[in-house]
Amino acid sequence: MRALFGAGLVSLLAWSTGQAGAAEAKDDVKDQLRQLIHAYNEAGSRKDRAALERLFADEYRWVQANGTTVDKVKHIDGIMANEAPFSVPVSDFEDLLVYGDVAIHRGRFPGGVTSTVYAKKDGRWQFVQAQSTRLPPERAAVAIDSKALDALLGRYELGPGALATVTRDGAALWWQGGRRPKVRLKPLSPTRFFAEDTDLEMTFAQDDKGQVTQVTLRQGACQDSVLKRVESRTDSRE
Repeated sequence: MRALFGAGLVSLLAWSTGQAGAAEAKDDVKDQLRQLIHAYNEAGSRKDRAALERLFADEYRWVQANGTTVDKVKHIDGIMANEAPFSVPVSDFEDLLVYGDVAIHRGRFPGGVTSTVYAKKDGRWQFVQAQSTRLPPERAAVAIDSKALDALLGRYELGPGALATVTRDGAALWWQGGRRPKVRLKPLSPTRFFAEDTDLEMTFAQDDKGQVTQVTLRQGACQDSVLKRVESRTDSRE
């Protein structure tokens, strides 16, 4: 029994020591990444292209929130051409994942989230990848009469064989594009809706008789898509 207890205690101590060592290693990486950001601010402020080039991996890409992709050369060119004071906030790197010589930091900006990938090469950290993603805006749904919702039910065609369906289940209006999962639509007005938990918005258009003829989809910076109504439906579940 004493032998078993002793072995268990040794294992526990080894595990605790390993956890403490991992935490210390992570703290070291945080410090090194903060130093990288300080070096970035200094090089950007001095417009030191050679110093900036050492901070970015040749494979660096920045995928911006609007979908634009910027490589290392364009990123540095933008810094060199910008006459405004250069300053990047130094993060606390609380949400940091470390996998050996690779680190991933998850952060936030007003209206969105970011993720940045760093890699350690030849003993120093570099920027490898950055991704900015907008979060759906905060929107307040309004109450719509069930008859107004029924007027929108039916099928809408984007192209030959490409159909979307609008259905109602009680007070909930649902949108399903092809075989994709249904998403709930919430009203901003009797003809304007947004898809729950996304930045997708849609506006239904009516003819001079008040009949819905089409719907326009808008998602982020993507081009608007117009779907013609090809079938009206009145079936719904209260």
